[in-house]
Amino acid sequence: IFFFFFSLQSLTKADDIRDFEIEGMSIGDSALKYFSKREIKMNKKNWYKDTKFYGVQITSQSEKFDAIQLHFKTGDKTYIIHSVGGLIDFSNDITNCHVLKKKVDNDIRNLFEKVKVSEKGKRKHDADKSGQSFTYDTFYNLKNGNVFTGCYDWSKQMNYIDNFRIIANTKEIDKWYDVAYN
Repeated sequence: IFFFFFSLQSLTKADDIRDFEIEGMSIGDSALKYFSKREIKMNKKNWYKDTKFYGVQITSQSEKFDAIQLHFKTGDKTYIIHSVGGLIDFSNDITNCHVLKKKVDNDIRNLFEKVKVSEKGKRKHDADKSGQSFTYDTFYNLKNGNVFTGCYDWSKQMNYIDNFRIIANTKEIDKWYDVAYN
């Protein structure tokens, strides 16, 4: 699984977040190169209380990911990508999510030449007020953003599928995440 997963990824050895690609998309690209305005608007999510940015989750047409997740600044008519991620579903199988995450983390450590790694471990997800949903995150901090991997273990009441994520973020949106759910 691991070799197959990363042999299909477009990853380059670099320390700039804009060089990291998921499904050919990078930070700073216009999503209009990949999706229509209609497709973006139809898949807009209202996950956050703060509206500086918003998320879009689109079912992936590739074999690599089950969904692509993008974030844009509210009001940006050019749809510049501030966050791009790929999600793989692990329905009620968080153990295998952790297996994949460990393999991907090892590869990412070899991908970037100068990276500060921050293991966050098991944390409660802010979106679940019951405190029963957890994330297991690792952040790879670069000079102008970060890549993170995570396993999301959702409670039944949240009605989401457990999943693995690999996401590239600008520094600006990464700071915004701290206030997004408040």
